[in-house]
Amino acid sequence: MERVMALLRNQAALLCACLLLLASTLTGFTAQAYTQEAPTIVVPELPVFTENVSVQVPILMYHMLVPDGEPTRPGLRQVSHFRNDLRALRTAGFTTITFTQLIAFATNGDELPERPVLITFDDGYLDNYTLGFPVLQEERAHATIFVIGWCRGRNTRESGETINAHFSLDQAMTMYHSGWVDIQSHSYNLHERYPSPHATRNGVLQNHGEPISRYIAALRQDIAHMQSRVFDPMGRTPTVFAYPFGYWQPQAERVLRDAGFVATVTTENRIATVYQGAPDSLFGLPRIDVQHDISSGALVTLVTEMLAEI
Repeated sequence: MERVMALLRNQAALLCACLLLLASTLTGFTAQAYTQEAPTIVVPELPVFTENVSVQVPILMYHMLVPDGEPTRPGLRQVSHFRNDLRALRTAGFTTITFTQLIAFATNGDELPERPVLITFDDGYLDNYTLGFPVLQEERAHATIFVIGWCRGRNTRESGETINAHFSLDQAMTMYHSGWVDIQSHSYNLHERYPSPHATRNGVLQNHGEPISRYIAALRQDIAHMQSRVFDPMGRTPTVFAYPFGYWQPQAERVLRDAGFVATVTTENRIATVYQGAPDSLFGLPRIDVQHDISSGALVTLVTEMLAEI
């Protein structure tokens, strides 16, 4: 019995020694680890935004221009009236800006002129180049043209059916490189709606009963065609999308965001409000449709009154 007790005492002593050695090792490792010099962490400077800073921006929407003396109708405005629009806006203190400037305001807090206004044209008609572009250059005014991809440089469908003439890719690049005209997307081939025989859907809307996977695939394919056939040759990627006919839905907005678009515009007739530090406020921007028969003075009065109501 005494030998058993002695053996147990020896084993206990050995165990205590091992535990003391282990504790010493761990303590030394921990002390060494915490005495190492901490790495330097560089924190990038982020924009500091003033809370609730916003800007109200009239976004004017045009389509086609016609020479003076020719009859007009909705969507057609005489070129001299367009020139007078720009002059009346400037006289009233407005400054034309680009979507690049508006995006920089929302994302980085960049400054904007006191009374900014955006000029937009939809579809990419040839007269935007032959009539509108010279006026923009002479008046030193910025504009954005949302082009339909498939009809660039065409005045007929593949079937031979006549359509309004659209400017070519070369003409688009000439305007873009001037610095006065930005070119953005109006879809490649989704600018159709029922009951047109050419329509496969109403703008970008999902068809009744269409599986969501097939719908998303169709939108992605259209965006890919627009990129490869229009914007790749221009050496750039579009960032703003104009919904055909103003039709939109949340699924389309998500697909566009995933594709890299940072702003979208509709045809809702009101003033756009964009918040500093809130890039989400760049989506679903409303636009004011410039009527073919409104005078330039009345247009400025309308815009001013709409601003005053906000």
